[in-house]
Amino acid sequence: MSFASDKVTTNPVVKFINLGADSSDKITGYELYNYTGQVMLFEKTGAIAKGKCTINIAPLVPGLYTLKVKTDQGNFIQKVDVIK
Repeated sequence: MSFASDKVTTNPVVKFINLGADSSDKITGYELYNYTGQVMLFEKTGAIAKGKCTINIAPLVPGLYTLKVKTDQGNFIQKVDVIK
């Protein structure tokens, strides 16, 4: 899998999480979990975009979250710090 931590930009996050994958990867979905494991945001509509996705986190309260990005090459998990 070529999706790497440097593909998640703007961490800590204020309004948006920008995802970028290598040109050969397709982001097929994501899930954002709070510290208790509850899914706060998700998208599972097949190929969102070839290598790019922006997640609006404006409705979330500040705190640490876990981002799970799904690509056609596999899954990637990273901690995300939401600040306001």
